[in-house]
Amino acid sequence: MVSLIKNEFLTLKVESKGAEMISLKDNMDSTEYIWQGDPSVWNRHAPILFPIVGKLKDNKYKIDGTVYEMSQHGFARDMEFNLTEQKDNRLKYELKSDEETLKKYPYKFKLTVEYILNKNKVDVVYSVDNADKKTIWFSIGGHPGFRCPMFEGERYEDYYLKFEYKDTAYRYFADEGLVSDRKALCFNNEYKLFLSRDIFNEDAFIFKNLKSKKVVLKSVNKRREIEFDFNGFPYLGIWSKPDKEANFVCIEPWCGIADNKETDGNFKNKEGIISLNQDDKFNCKYSIKINRY
Repeated sequence: MVSLIKNEFLTLKVESKGAEMISLKDNMDSTEYIWQGDPSVWNRHAPILFPIVGKLKDNKYKIDGTVYEMSQHGFARDMEFNLTEQKDNRLKYELKSDEETLKKYPYKFKLTVEYILNKNKVDVVYSVDNADKKTIWFSIGGHPGFRCPMFEGERYEDYYLKFEYKDTAYRYFADEGLVSDRKALCFNNEYKLFLSRDIFNEDAFIFKNLKSKKVVLKSVNKRREIEFDFNGFPYLGIWSKPDKEANFVCIEPWCGIADNKETDGNFKNKEGIISLNQDDKFNCKYSIKINRY
């Protein structure tokens, strides 16, 4: 089921399957900012990553000696959420653990996803409640895909990502979906990443603990920009496909990361994993702000 909220500036649509944002349009000229999920290229829009981010080695992991299987990015993105609240500027969705999730992930939880419109900005808020009688472990992240280019007559190469601060930062590489120790200097006291198809030949850009907590998707044509705030997320992924039809770029805030190639599979030792005590709640939020010129 698709639900819609709008204000003076923006119209937002969310699909209850995966509580996934599927459209964000500018009310001024109907510009669509979210990738529309061409199944021949990438059939998603802005999936929620839970209870893992990225891939597990051999799609398996261990908790207290028991081996479980889970596919890349976890199961939340493919599950039906319940819409529990709808107001003029807010949608709230919930997903609770059940018999099926417990087969893949042995913890009881409640995952809440909120979309809040505030003028020219959308806040996306994730909350995880520990509904178990023990500590639970998880990762969580976002994977919104933005149309790029946004306008007719533009090229993919007209766009770049401008980070909040100049930084000296490394790009970490993934090998068949698993993070390796291989890295390359991406920024040397710089803050711009220019987009082209071939920069994604080796999969995503993976950043750890960047100085910046905001990044802006901009065009040299300066007509519109998307300001993305990922404060509170220690990892950031930038991903697209090196396909000429892949007219999108994903800006992915992560609390967690894919397995390292050398992992022993122990979930509690996984890099970036979050532990949450009984009855506690974890919150994180990213925001998308549309700036016009």
